[in-house]
Amino acid sequence: MNYRKLCILIFILGFSSSVLGAGPRNNDPIKQLLFTPELIMQHRAELDLNPDQQEMLKMELQRAQAAVFDLKWQMKDESEALADILKQSPVNEAQLLEQADKVMTLEQQVKKTHLILLARIKNMLSDEQLATLKRLRRN
Repeated sequence: MNYRKLCILIFILGFSSSVLGAGPRNNDPIKQLLFTPELIMQHRAELDLNPDQQEMLKMELQRAQAAVFDLKWQMKDESEALADILKQSPVNEAQLLEQADKVMTLEQQVKKTHLILLARIKNMLSDEQLATLKRLRRN
């Protein structure tokens, strides 16, 4: 995977507040415990990632990208079906709720994929590297 594709992947994954929880950055206990691929890539020299860690990071990002792409494809189809139900007058509430559940389940799966990615990234780093990331993030 080349650098451009990796940047696109990171953009697609979009580690936004909707994925890691809304609210102020400093008050989010989950966000404080995880590190984004962007942060690791930005400071890979200071972290002194070994070749195995670099390869593992690439593999995990590729795996997450594939999963998220598939889920977003499905979500688009299900969202269009939800829109079709909402176009009806009157709206069939039972159909609406059933279709909304499908869309929200896919959204939840995307969030889980992001969370698993971040946990796997954290698990591949040494205690020293994690301490370095915490320090770098504070600065």
